[in-house]
Amino acid sequence: MDLAVEQLLKLIEKRTELHLACVFTCPGPKKRRSDAYLKVVRVVPSNIDVIVCNRKKTFLEKIKLYKPDLLLSIGYPWLLPEDLLKFPPLGALNFHNSHLPDKVGPNAFGVALINGDDNFKFCSHRMDGTFDTGAIMWKETMPIAIDDYLDDESFWTTKLAPVIFRMLEKSIDLAIAGEPGTPQVGKPTHAALFDESFRWIDWTEPALKIHNKVRSFFGHRDIPHGAFAKIEDEGHIRITRTIPCSSPDKTKTPTDSGHTPDVIETDKKRPKLSSPGAVISRNHEDNTFIILCGDKPLKVLKWDKVLS
Repeated sequence: MDLAVEQLLKLIEKRTELHLACVFTCPGPKKRRSDAYLKVVRVVPSNIDVIVCNRKKTFLEKIKLYKPDLLLSIGYPWLLPEDLLKFPPLGALNFHNSHLPDKVGPNAFGVALINGDDNFKFCSHRMDGTFDTGAIMWKETMPIAIDDYLDDESFWTTKLAPVIFRMLEKSIDLAIAGEPGTPQVGKPTHAALFDESFRWIDWTEPALKIHNKVRSFFGHRDIPHGAFAKIEDEGHIRITRTIPCSSPDKTKTPTDSGHTPDVIETDKKRPKLSSPGAVISRNHEDNTFIILCGDKPLKVLKWDKVLS
């Protein structure tokens, strides 16, 4: 993750006793191949070695050349060999986007959104040769706003970057102090990648649930971008931005980013003539529309047609 490398470089600039020995990155396993590693390569200064390697059997021999005291893994797609984890004197730490053992796996952000969680959660933990099972070192929590989208650059640079910086500093200090961490307690829950069929919207569901489904497909690495739907006059479309409409009896309240949800006035004396999935208004100037869901309307802010 390039943002994590940037925050680590800021931490090293602040803490001159720390030194970044090298950076390992890779395209990832065949089923989860990604070009995200290119962003990592671009942000690393020219005086620091970057090793791009997909052959796990050669990791240890390469790492030994740099004699690191501590290994940090952030968004790395491979399960690292135990002999590699045991090589650094201070051990190896992984950073995960949940409070383990909740949401083990590669899709913790998506599951948090689908579940309607109030917060994104993060932790660092010691690595022990299996995925997401080691002792917990540090935890962080960040509130989820109604208009948080993980494909927004500002979400990462403004909201998430300070969390990553703080986690890196606290976790490294604990490792230097010899903190073993706290064993995970409880039964794991899993955050597997969503099945492709899950991307399709059912307009009979509540507006907030549909909104969360749209933003759970945020287009990073092996997560596809946008949810699919069928609407009148347009056929199949891909939706990448929505916002639930407010109830007519509530005062408009701006969200964290300043967006004010639309208030839809309805005449309660008139019988309902529209069913879920009906487009009840359009704005041809900005190409947005408001569509009826199972409980209330939803404003679709960004969408495009699905090519057949």
